[in-house]
Amino acid sequence: MEPINIWAAIAVAIFIAVAVYTDLKWRRIPNAITVPAFACGLLFHGLTAGWSGLLMSLGGFATGFGVLLLLWLIGGGGGGDVKLMGAAGAWVGAIPILAIFIGSAVFAVLCTIAMMLHTRVNGGQLISSSSGASNTDAPIQSRNNPLKQHVPYAVPVAMSTACVIFILCFVTK
Repeated sequence: MEPINIWAAIAVAIFIAVAVYTDLKWRRIPNAITVPAFACGLLFHGLTAGWSGLLMSLGGFATGFGVLLLLWLIGGGGGGDVKLMGAAGAWVGAIPILAIFIGSAVFAVLCTIAMMLHTRVNGGQLISSSSGASNTDAPIQSRNNPLKQHVPYAVPVAMSTACVIFILCFVTK
């Protein structure tokens, strides 16, 4: 993989952080976040690298969007997740977004295991009662059945994106 432009790395990190916030708070990633992020990625790469940058950005979008679209079509995720990966791909390109996707799968499994262990230790509550909060916004069947609880996809995407950006910015130079 080639090193990533530091401004693109900062932009995608901010975009992913906002997506994590909305996914944790409302369990959705709205178009008001993903569409401008996609458009800004295209514009940034088009202006900084010309046609090759624009094509790289479109390829990243198509790769991220396409992979998640296939999963969404078989019931493995939400529409916001599809647009999240498409917009992130517009910032980082095709190969890095594939690395982010693979890493997010690994982090999703690790987060799910950690959440299940935490839920089991805390007697079925996702957040420990000692913090004064509980998972009251979740549907009742999710609170009672830890297997029905899920990790918002933006969280493992953020973890994977941080790793890939670190590698692209600091290791590959």
